[in-house]
Amino acid sequence: MSRNSILFVGVVLVGIIAGLYILSSGNNSKKSNLQYDKSTIQELKEQNSNLTKSMNFPLDNSFIENFNLLNYNEFVDSLKTGKINFIWELWALRDKCPQDSTIVQCNLMILEMIDKKFNPPDNELVKKLFKQYFEYEAELIKMDLRDKDFTEKYSELKKKRREFFSEEEAHLVFGMEEAQIDFIEKSSEFFEKTKNLSGNERVKQYEELKKKIYGSFYDSMISREEKFDHYQTELHLREKDFSKLNENQKQKEIQKLREKYFGKEGAERITQVEKEEEEYRKKLNDYEKKEENFIKENSGLKPEELEKKLKEFRIQNLGLEEAEMYARRKALENY
Repeated sequence: MSRNSILFVGVVLVGIIAGLYILSSGNNSKKSNLQYDKSTIQELKEQNSNLTKSMNFPLDNSFIENFNLLNYNEFVDSLKTGKINFIWELWALRDKCPQDSTIVQCNLMILEMIDKKFNPPDNELVKKLFKQYFEYEAELIKMDLRDKDFTEKYSELKKKRREFFSEEEAHLVFGMEEAQIDFIEKSSEFFEKTKNLSGNERVKQYEELKKKIYGSFYDSMISREEKFDHYQTELHLREKDFSKLNENQKQKEIQKLREKYFGKEGAERITQVEKEEEEYRKKLNDYEKKEENFIKENSGLKPEELEKKLKEFRIQNLGLEEAEMYARRKALENY
């Protein structure tokens, strides 16, 4: 498995966050404090929703709304450990606002909700974080970072955050996201630096890197990771060890790894799926050779006649559904 496969989720995450900056380009003269229009808010919401999905975090409920938290310290502890994420919590609350409400009206409704859920003076402490974020969000919309690469953009974004939040507050509001971005960068370096170590040592050091970077968010982040992602990562970390084995030994070790993450039945299902995929690839390879010969034998036909006969040939060899899928895939490849 390639390094690119392992880092795929991370790259997607980086691209999504970068989109937050791109959508804000060129709005300097149009937006003022908390007065940005609903189309911009919808764009922000879609970007945040995509980010949420990529991190396997639900947006269908609100921690504040559904739990009787009357203590500011409980709220802060939940943020520190990643039990909740401030920004996702904000958008879960915004989902409760009427569809025709403006962003300013919705923000006020959220502040009123906080007053109902937290007793004084805790309600004011919670509202302070939300108010600071509202101000920061309005400033984010006005930022123009079109001429900067991702590293520069993210650095500017972190600086902007510290204009509105103390370091401790920034950790509560953005800590989980910033830890994950940091881990993406550090893990990329890690794969290269440890490529000559044994698989066992790489797996051990990789987990230590996670604990170091995620810190108080570690348990929460790990609980949201998919088993298959864990499996793929460990498979990659042990790639050098596997390369020294013969094919039979390699498959036995991979099977042990699968059973570790998915149990015996799950491992058998994965093996069966891989077998079916291999058979399907062979079937397609065999068909493509037949198609190539078919086209050569019918090269004298007019394009429309050849296309008609080719369609019939595909259905005859692949069946109607697979033939249509194959045609769509070829069309995309030739686009």
